[in-house]
Parts: sequence; structure tokens; C-alpha cells
Amino acid sequence: MLDKAPYQTPSLDAVLHTKLQTIKGMRYARGDIALKTVALVGMLLPDQDHIHAGNVTDKDLYGEDLFMLGRSFNALAKADIPLHPEATFQIYNILPPVGSDYLLAALDFEDIALPANDLSILMYLPKYGTSPSDRFYMGHKGFRSFESKELYGDRSWRQYTSVSHLHHSFNIWAQAADRLGAKLVMTHGGVDDEITTQEFEGHPAYHTLIDSEANQIRQKQSGRNNMGVAIHKDAITAYAAHTDPQSQIGAALQREIG
Repeated sequence: MLDKAPYQTPSLDAVLHTKLQTIKGMRYARGDIALKTVALVGMLLPDQDHIHAGNVTDKDLYGEDLFMLGRSFNALAKADIPLHPEATFQIYNILPPVGSDYLLAALDFEDIALPANDLSILMYLPKYGTSPSDRFYMGHKGFRSFESKELYGDRSWRQYTSVSHLHHSFNIWAQAADRLGAKLVMTHGGVDDEITTQEFEGHPAYHTLIDSEANQIRQKQSGRNNMGVAIHKDAITAYAAHTDPQSQIGAALQREIG
């Protein structure tokens, strides 16, 4: 079943907080704008007994996931957007051992109580062909190990991580994020092949702060190096009042409020 809650455990929170504390200038606070819940959409975990038991260690995290997580919070730290010191993290993907579909939140007929989040990070999610078909992927078992040939084979392992079978519906990413209460959405990926801020354009709830396409063209960023940011319309005023206007996110917020 793919309608269960995202993966959440105290050990996951502890490991991720430890990793984030190594970021230079990392911001923590308890105020209203502090991010209290973070959804990591597409993050992977090995399908092993200790993960099912809720025991996550730093050795269970993929390096490229940590790269995107670090890049996200580095940008937030520069903008003075803090993480709550007791923030919790949620992992969404439909591969074992997680089996939770973020996009189900967008469906009217699904009565699924998925938890709210303040920040959704969409981690290098392919637009097309999201069914896991990589030769190193085993149905119902996931990736067999962390061997380099599995993670960095002829084609990137990330292209075969399956997050949802619903991704083709128009504006469904924005609809799901809105219903889950996401104030900020950060995307990692190129506009040709991955989910980016383009998926949020035209939806009334979200405004683009860092445009994935413009960033790709002007900054020559591509793939997971290309970061985009969208903000919920109801959060613009609060974040604009607290962010550093010299940062990329802060400057974009100042342009939003005119």
C-alpha cells in the first residue's frame, strides 16, 4: 500500500540535525517563521530491518540526498530563514521501505491523513518514467546495497527512484504542497527532465522566488545542482519581513512585495 504516512522516526531527526549543524551559518530559532516540519520528497533509505524498526544511522543516507539537503539549508541560512531546533523530517517515496505517496494529498477522493509540513524539498525527481526499472533495483526490496556501481552506473540511480504514479496531472505538485501546508517548496533538477518550479507556475497558491529555468540559463546550473524556490502566497509577508534582502531568496521576496 502506498497510502501510509511518510517515514518519520526520532533517529532520522537526530541524524539529519547532526548533519545540518555542520553547515556554516546554519540558523536555528523558535519563532513563527522557523521551519518545524520538513518533507523530503524522493529521499531514499535502504530496505533493511533496522530501518523498518525506526533506527536510522548516518550510514543509511545517500550522499546525493545529503548534498541536496545541504544545498537547500545553505540557501535558507543565507536568507536568515531558520530551522526549529526540534524540527521533524518526513520522507516520501513509493519504494520500500517507505511506501508513501506525496501526491495523494492532491486527490479529492482520497481520505488520507498525511502530516502537514512547512517546507517541501523535491529531490531530483524525474518528470517521466518514474517506474523503477533500473537493473540494480529489485521489486519489493529496493537497492541491494550501497555499491558504487549501483549508485553511479551507466544512468543515474535517481532517475529510477519512484515517488508517485500521479505526476502527470496538471499542477498536482502545487495542489499537494498546498494541501499539506507547505510554506516553501525547494526543487532540485533541470527543467528538461526533472520536477522544478515550472510545476508550480499557474497555480494560485504559489509564487516563484527562484525560477528553475532562469537559474539554469543564467547560472548555468543543471541536474541536481539547479535549485528552484516557490513560496505560498500566504507566507510572503511574514518571510519578507525577516529574511536578509542581500540573499537570493530575500531579494526575490522584496521584489514580490514591491
